[in-house]
Amino acid sequence: MQLQLNHLYKHRERLQQKHGEQSLFAIHGAGCIEQPNICFVFMNPTGKNISAVKQRKWIRAPRLGTKNVWKIFFASNIISKATFEKIQSMKSDEWSEEFSEKLYKEIAAKKVYITNLAKCTQIDARPLSDKVFKEYLALTQEELAIVQPKHIITLGNQVSSILLGRPIKVSEYIFDRQKNQSACQVGRWNEVFLDARVIPTTWEAVSTNGVKKLQVSKAGRYKKNEYETLIIKGKEYKVYPTFYPVGQGTRNMPLAIQRIHTIYS
Repeated sequence: MQLQLNHLYKHRERLQQKHGEQSLFAIHGAGCIEQPNICFVFMNPTGKNISAVKQRKWIRAPRLGTKNVWKIFFASNIISKATFEKIQSMKSDEWSEEFSEKLYKEIAAKKVYITNLAKCTQIDARPLSDKVFKEYLALTQEELAIVQPKHIITLGNQVSSILLGRPIKVSEYIFDRQKNQSACQVGRWNEVFLDARVIPTTWEAVSTNGVKKLQVSKAGRYKKNEYETLIIKGKEYKVYPTFYPVGQGTRNMPLAIQRIHTIYS
């Protein structure tokens, strides 16, 4: 099963030498490469991705060796519970070529493709300028034109804005946010524990009448089917700007999961 567009590697590696950490490889999109139901577009890879290390010659795909981001894929039924639990239990140096390949075959079977707007791997999570992202825009458009996803989920304001060519605020794609947030000012996450690992699932809003449980989808719910249109080579694509769910955006993971459910269900 082919999981990547190998013919796009060469130019991306040149950009890695220009914008990335010299000791690391660029990271390329992977998953279902023929009309996936969903394409996720993240920002850029970091040195936490174990496949970026030049001594490893296996598949160089997004998020290998990390933990948190896989919570949204498990919660969205894109990876199995067994796969998720194994990811959460492994240290980064315990990942193998065999498991990495198996993981992306599972993602491909779910008709999902995962990529980054900028493929240049940084040594850490330092921010990239719009100028750097724009240097990857044509390559990403070519990638999308080949893959032809039915839905594109762009993670965060910066990626959404660069890809769509105008300022985007992901917070504008939800309604009744202020009303629902005010109902949840006091409370805590009610969490599901999987082998001592945690995924937020509901918010318990404490009121004078006791404890009221609200589903994640109630706490600032996305408008159904609300998307932007992106045209590449005459073809229209549906783009769904979504909160960035990891790093500093981890607090927005429930909103990102709800957004994915709206599209993927």
